[in-house]
Amino acid sequence: MQGLILDTSCNRSYILLAQDGQVLAYLPMNGGENLSKNLGLEIEELLLERRSLFAPLKEAVRLKPHTASHKIACLDPPLKGRDCGKQCVQRQLQENPSFRADFVAVGTGPGSYTGIRVGAAMAKSLAFGWGVPIMGFCSLMALAPPQIGPFAILTDARSCGFYCLEGSRSEQGLRFASPRLIASLTELDPGRQIYSPHPAQIEKRIEAQEVYPDPVWLADHCCCKAAKMGQSPLIHLPLNYLTSPAVL
Repeated sequence: MQGLILDTSCNRSYILLAQDGQVLAYLPMNGGENLSKNLGLEIEELLLERRSLFAPLKEAVRLKPHTASHKIACLDPPLKGRDCGKQCVQRQLQENPSFRADFVAVGTGPGSYTGIRVGAAMAKSLAFGWGVPIMGFCSLMALAPPQIGPFAILTDARSCGFYCLEGSRSEQGLRFASPRLIASLTELDPGRQIYSPHPAQIEKRIEAQEVYPDPVWLADHCCCKAAKMGQSPLIHLPLNYLTSPAVL
């Protein structure tokens, strides 16, 4: 099973190609005013360049800084720099079949109103054009930290306080509570490590450690979810702006 996964809910946007729970290609993107102009072009380029099936990532990685120059990681042998995708294609193009999506997954927020809508519109268009199911996922889930133990992921909800996703990581995997809005740190269970993709935005109110998307976990999560969903189309795709987020 192969899928295209994308999230444009914040400046730490990305496009990901996955197969059977493994990452084929991962492209971090910067959000902002040019996102709507560049997203379709970046997806087209990624699909054209990744006609070959890339060697899967060997282990969980955190790609930082979050820039478009870090397109591929942990290849054997590793490739670095802006041309790593083209080098990999030249090496594998004649040995592997084309990428064909069986599903599309999109981050539904919480996050930027415009950013979420750009990603959702693109995902719906691709799913309709390819005739494949579409599904949503809470964008905060992809930011789960690698450390063992309880955690809380926070992003700025402006006057509403913070978007919050609490969870815990153990040797058996990740567990999440329902996402919610909180007004202050006192609403969180004590002992949780606090993380955020943009700690500078909330540092005056809460001290948080910076965290990055985990493409390896996300590829596995979405492929497993797609396999359970089968070919049932998703008629309604709830998007989370400045309301309490929900996990599909």
